[in-house]
Amino acid sequence: MFKALLQRLLEPAPSDRAWAAAVALFVIANLFYHGAQPYAVDAVPAPWDKLAHLLLFLLLGTLIDVAFAGRRRWAVLLVCALVAGTDELAQLLNPGREVDVLDWLADVTGAAVAAATLAWLRQSARL
Repeated sequence: MFKALLQRLLEPAPSDRAWAAAVALFVIANLFYHGAQPYAVDAVPAPWDKLAHLLLFLLLGTLIDVAFAGRRRWAVLLVCALVAGTDELAQLLNPGREVDVLDWLADVTGAAVAAATLAWLRQSARL
C-alpha cells in the first residue's frame, strides 16, 4: 500500500494531478478562511506555531508538486511563497493577528523540503 501511494506521488496520473490541485486549493481556501476567524489568534502557541506552519506547507508543497507532476519545482516554491506572504499580509486586517516574517520563512521551508524530498525520491527511483 505504501509503495503504491509513493508511486502515485512520484509519477502521478492526470487524475492524481487534478485531485492534488483540487485539494491544494481546498487547503489554501481553509487557510484564509480559518485564519480570519477570531479563534485563530494564538491558536497554536509559540514556538509550536512555526512547526504548524512548516507542516502545513510541507503538505501544500507536496500537493502542488504532485499537481505539477514534479516539473517546475520553482513554481512550487513560488506558489507557496505567494500564498504564505498573502496569508501573512491578510493578518493585518484581523485584530489580534500580526505579521511574522519567521512564519513566512517556516512556510517556505516546508514547501522547499517537500519539493526537495520528492525530487530526491524521483531521482533515486530512476537509478
